[in-house]
Parts: sequence; structure tokens; C-alpha cells
Amino acid sequence: MMLGYLLARSGVQTILLEKHGDFLRDFRGDTVHPSTTELMHELGILDEFLRDVPHQAMDQLGIGVRGRHSI
Repeated sequence: MMLGYLLARSGVQTILLEKHGDFLRDFRGDTVHPSTTELMHELGILDEFLRDVPHQAMDQLGIGVRGRHSI
């Protein structure tokens, strides 16, 4: 998909074929990892993605061990 995007962005007529008939998340990841968001930032598409795609941001992660919690 990324190659198709980059080719189309460069003006190359591109067709992307998808094996599945829908885009249910049963067979796709539901997490966008930091390395992916960094790449999207470098391509100049991150702001639009974050604006248009419903999501939740995780700013911190807490860990609990034996009733004690740490951030």
C-alpha cells in the first residue's frame, strides 16, 4: 500500500488491489505504532491522518505490581 501511495503521489497511475471485501479490523492491526506515525510525519500526511481517523492517543503507560502503581 505504501508503494502504491508513493507512486501515485509521484504521478504514476496506480491500482491497489485488496484481497478482502471489507476493511474490518479482524484481520488488520488496530494500532498505529510510533515508527509508522514518524514515517507519516516525514511524508507530510500525519496531521491529516490524525484529524480524519478516529483514534485514542496513549500519552503514558502505568504498571502495577502487587498493588503498587508506577507511571
